[in-house]
Amino acid sequence: MNMHSDAGSDALAPNRSAIQQHLAALAAPFLSGPYEDGLIEIAYTAPFQMAPDRSRLFGLDDLDAAAEFAETRNNAGCSVYVGAALRNPDADRSRRCSGADFYVAAFAAFDVDEDVGAVSKRVADAGLKPAFSVRTGSTPANRFQVWLPLLVPCDDPDELGEALGALVAHVGADPKVHDSARVLRLAGTVARGSLDPRKAAKGYVDEVTSFTPREGEPVDLLRLAALAPMPGREAGSTGGHNRGGGSGEVVRDANGIVTDGRETWFRTLLLKHLAGTQRQHGADPTAEELFEAGFAEFCRTTENSDERWTSNRGQAALRKRAANTIQRLRAGRLARCGLYSYETGTGREEAEAVQAERDRKFSERAAGSNTPDTFDTTHDALAVALGADGWDLDARYVATWGKWLFWDGTRWQVDEKLAHVTRIREFLRRQGAALAELGKQEATRAGNARNADTLRARIKSQVAGLANNNTVMAVASLARSNPESVARAESFDGDRLLLGTPGGTVDLRSGQLRPARRADMITRLTGCAPARGTPVRWLRFLSEVFDGDEELVAFTQRVAGYALTGATSEHKLFFAYGTGRNGKSVFLNTLFDIWGDYARRASSATFLNSHGDRHPTDLAGLQGARLVAASELPKGKTWDESVIKDLTGGDVITARYMRGDFFDFEPQMTLFIAGNNMPSFRGVDEAIRARMVLLPFTVTIPPEQRDKDLPAKLKAEAPQILQWAIDGAVQWRAAGLQVPASVEAASAEYLDDEDTVGQFLADETIVDPAAFTKTTDLHIRFGQWCDLQGLNTWTLRTLQKEVKQRGYQEHRRNSGRGFIGLRLASP
Repeated sequence: MNMHSDAGSDALAPNRSAIQQHLAALAAPFLSGPYEDGLIEIAYTAPFQMAPDRSRLFGLDDLDAAAEFAETRNNAGCSVYVGAALRNPDADRSRRCSGADFYVAAFAAFDVDEDVGAVSKRVADAGLKPAFSVRTGSTPANRFQVWLPLLVPCDDPDELGEALGALVAHVGADPKVHDSARVLRLAGTVARGSLDPRKAAKGYVDEVTSFTPREGEPVDLLRLAALAPMPGREAGSTGGHNRGGGSGEVVRDANGIVTDGRETWFRTLLLKHLAGTQRQHGADPTAEELFEAGFAEFCRTTENSDERWTSNRGQAALRKRAANTIQRLRAGRLARCGLYSYETGTGREEAEAVQAERDRKFSERAAGSNTPDTFDTTHDALAVALGADGWDLDARYVATWGKWLFWDGTRWQVDEKLAHVTRIREFLRRQGAALAELGKQEATRAGNARNADTLRARIKSQVAGLANNNTVMAVASLARSNPESVARAESFDGDRLLLGTPGGTVDLRSGQLRPARRADMITRLTGCAPARGTPVRWLRFLSEVFDGDEELVAFTQRVAGYALTGATSEHKLFFAYGTGRNGKSVFLNTLFDIWGDYARRASSATFLNSHGDRHPTDLAGLQGARLVAASELPKGKTWDESVIKDLTGGDVITARYMRGDFFDFEPQMTLFIAGNNMPSFRGVDEAIRARMVLLPFTVTIPPEQRDKDLPAKLKAEAPQILQWAIDGAVQWRAAGLQVPASVEAASAEYLDDEDTVGQFLADETIVDPAAFTKTTDLHIRFGQWCDLQGLNTWTLRTLQKEVKQRGYQEHRRNSGRGFIGLRLASP
């Protein structure tokens, strides 16, 4: 006997109001626009069955009927679902819709059946705000759908699938997101969790689903597609499947005619003609021009028996595809150019104005270049045309560096391989091809063969001149002065709270990752892009080396964050000290690799006193570094307090490269120095006490607990470690470093113990106001004391200076110069 045979015995009833809310929210983005003829699919099961194998389609003006139908089916024991995207107006109504029936989507929707709290946090951390959510169950735990509103409706199932794959991999949602024909449970209907034995075994019960409107924020599909997967997940397309063109794979017959996958083929043709126009003219075609070019070739290369494409409705659908292709690719390019943020939409109008001006210049140039006689091949005109061809957008010349920089999509990269010459040669080849084509067309219109031959010869000479080395180098030289390509050195990397990463730019004020922009003027990148998630092995490593001191671990996070910012306001040097086998090198090397271009190695000699003058090239390489790492401190050395003060003080530093001119730069580095030995100080004043922070790596890892693969394991967590440091930067900006008392005590003890002058005066002299000790005698005793301590002695002049800084007055007497108030203790 079927226990579900009597539908009336089901005590739960659907909520008509919630059903209507869900359907209205799905239809709202399309009620006035090119997709208002799309259809909503209500899919449903047979009574008390699990597979939604049947459906009914409704127009956007027929939502009441759709709600009534859904309620009726649900009351009859059917589980009811709704299409996540609109269906094609020509969809076959006699069957369930498939990927071929996809029309357009206004939402990126996904299911969350497990780890609801963790997924919700990752959604929030990514700055994603749903338009609404649907709770699909609460027993044994909450389950829900997330519906993210798209900035621009998407009618490309492949692009939608790619973005959905990246989205669910990033937030950790249900990876079984199906193709563009997928359906999700309709809000307000009864979800019969007890029907599925596997779900029932987990404690699922029958429940009424609910609808919750939220304060959504539209998101660009490009932003979703760029999301990095969380650890253990791989992003992958959901398999969009192209509507009306078969499975999506282009199939040809023996004559090369496309017989299946026609929409995929049309999209390929659109991209082909778009790229061709951009290469030839440096600007985009209009949507209509793109459609005409693509459709003409589409008709020549496909089997035309399907009226879905040749009918007026079919052509209208393809025109929409052409218009949306232009719109999306332009938006993506403008966003990648840094002209606007597809994360927030900020600056979009300004970006489109820039694009319109670019197109206007192209039109004027094309109008004035339609004959060989009006094709200006002077060097100046070619340099101007080069700028209009995208050069002024992508290239910057810095005269003080004598270098070109090119935008690579994430940063401005210095041209070290004469790429500017290669690009100019490519541009001149395109100009030559365009001139040759104009000449060919003009020759066909010549009055006689003689005139045509003369014209061809002249054009051939002009084309050859464009490839001439003198032309290439002249255009390269003149392009340096194109106003929009000129940049000052100080314009780059000026905002220290912006961090360049391979995945975009991080604003360290908020910790948010956004698309990189040209206007950021960033030239450096970290070693990896940040990714949300807990760096489990990294945190365990820190807990091990700091002996479980969570306060010290939290402090280290703020220190790492501070080191990302390029700020020097804390005026600190972080000295990682330990006698060996305690993780300090692993710690520093891990940070160094993650910091990428922002990190520099420095010789330990840079920070220690030496007998000779320091060469200014020691400091030149530190320009622009945010993390400066050094290690291998030799025994018996003393810190060079003046260098430490200069590098941590924020004042301008003068340096030069070998055989180069002197230049000034503002330090933006955090110093991390690791050592098994503790250098002494010649003198410890308040400035040094304020700067030195000792990070105690005092736990020696036993041989049996040492993990030889630890560096590789930490490298695998690099994206999460970088995010950990970014979070530390936000914490530092909010509350400062908050140095733990244990670190302050260890630092003070070190400074007291390694205060060379202080220790010498305490051990070898007696304060006596009436006494007088000759400087030479004091220096002799100091040398003897240094020998006993295993320290290198100082010059008399250095000792004299340090003792005077302790407040002792030097006087000259008949016996020589000396200090009043000091008497040498008995040997």
